[in-house]
Amino acid sequence: GTGGVWDAVGGVAAAGKGIVVGVVDTGIAPEHPSFKGDKLKKKNNKKSDGQPYSDGSYVYFDKSDGTQFRSAIVGGQDWDKHDYTTKLVGGQYFSTGAAAAGFDFQYDYLSPRDGDGHGSHTASTAAGNFGVEAQVEDVEFGTVSGVAPAAKVSAYKACYVGPDPLVTTDDICALSDLIAAIDQAVADGVDVINYSIGGGAPSSVLQPDDISFFNAAAAGVFVSVSAGNSGPDASTADHASPWYTTVAASTIPTWEGTVSFDGFEQAGASVSVPFGETVTGPAIYAGDAAAAGAADPRLCQPGALDPAKASGHIVVCDRGVNARVEKSQVVKDAGGIGMVLVNVPGEADSLDNDFHAVPTVHLSSVHREAVLAYVQGGADRPITLTGENTTDETTPVPQIAGFSSRGPMQADGSDVMKPDVAAPGVAILAATNNAKKDKPTFGILSGTSMASPHVAGLGALYLGERPTASPAEVKSALMTTAYDTVNADGSKNTDPFAQGAGQVDATRFLDPGMLYLNGAADWAAFLEGKGLAEFDGIEPIDGSDLNLASISIGT
Repeated sequence: GTGGVWDAVGGVAAAGKGIVVGVVDTGIAPEHPSFKGDKLKKKNNKKSDGQPYSDGSYVYFDKSDGTQFRSAIVGGQDWDKHDYTTKLVGGQYFSTGAAAAGFDFQYDYLSPRDGDGHGSHTASTAAGNFGVEAQVEDVEFGTVSGVAPAAKVSAYKACYVGPDPLVTTDDICALSDLIAAIDQAVADGVDVINYSIGGGAPSSVLQPDDISFFNAAAAGVFVSVSAGNSGPDASTADHASPWYTTVAASTIPTWEGTVSFDGFEQAGASVSVPFGETVTGPAIYAGDAAAAGAADPRLCQPGALDPAKASGHIVVCDRGVNARVEKSQVVKDAGGIGMVLVNVPGEADSLDNDFHAVPTVHLSSVHREAVLAYVQGGADRPITLTGENTTDETTPVPQIAGFSSRGPMQADGSDVMKPDVAAPGVAILAATNNAKKDKPTFGILSGTSMASPHVAGLGALYLGERPTASPAEVKSALMTTAYDTVNADGSKNTDPFAQGAGQVDATRFLDPGMLYLNGAADWAAFLEGKGLAEFDGIEPIDGSDLNLASISIGT
């Protein structure tokens, strides 16, 4: 809008122009309107008109920094040369490591095509086209756009999905495939890499993918990575190295529903109660609707509910263990007409906009005691679910998501503070995978995986304005212009181990005022000071003396 960052850079058509965003993930849906482009023209002897072109073997794009992007055209399962366009300029896949691990590829595509949706979601968040009509489960959500809609996209598939879409334990992201994808993205000439992939709290700043990212940053590539989803416990953050930007997840204004009963009215996350409509019925706690032999019915796991008790009821289910959408399916299978999903104190307290099998409102753990006291205080007490926030209170945003991993880092002396910044990562609407002939699909996903591509997109916007800026310049600009997130009561959250420098501010980061710059020689001196590597002609420094936009002294 007026005064926004797109306005400041010259409009949507200029937002990330001349920049390529590389996405290392689960692949991409090439026919999705978020990635729609024109057919590639053949290269001629004249200078290009600013659009990507092809010679049949490679896609070429003359970028705004004066260098050229060049990426191989590959074939694969449900993928050919026609899937490359003036928007989707690259698509490659890496599977040698997964194959060596004995992974069964029958549930995914052996090609750059996305069989999961995660890669399409992150790519469209970072650089999807502007003004794409989005619909999920027959619900119209208006239009969506990537942060840098004029940027080009290049997908590097290194993750594959297994048979169960509700779990990740049967998926694979082989480290060797990930490293091959990162290195290829750099070799192709991307300007930005998004890496919404994690492996848990690291013990070192120089893990194998960190080495690849060191080389990427040394080559001038801005890298955005996800902080991980193991919060709210301390020292759970992933990606400890100083040469990339590690991103925490925060909330934004979202779709809400209301749970109300006598003396109680509280808003939570909901897209499954029809907007503006209500569902009313007798309520029962899942723990009181147990099927014979059910081990832990409060979690609404398959087979846990007795239809004789749950049928016709709004069932209150505890969050935890099994997938949230599986819980509502269990309620539906038992004849339930709705669900109140309540978080459990001491566990993850994010609120998620899932598409449930029955009308559902997801409430914070602070309301669990009151809800259970009411529902268990008598038989068939009525509850009403409303498809909007009917309370007089506006939910404070941005809050750091309960699942977002926290610092401080425990890697090599804790002299690098992580996460670096926070960005929207809760209930993010973006593209997902769709089969070649199916209509485009969209999804609302939450995670630091969704936060990282927001920062990758901002990196593309910055480089669109300053094509030769270093990764450290972009990172510094984001950090020094960020602002504090808020707590649940609306007060300032000043915890750097949760939010890093704070919530990124797209309206300010193009004019940071001053910059904390660092480069490969500085990173080498940092590594020497840690005793992790040796470089000719480099003097070691103490880890806390690296010129970052944050100061962390581990001792």
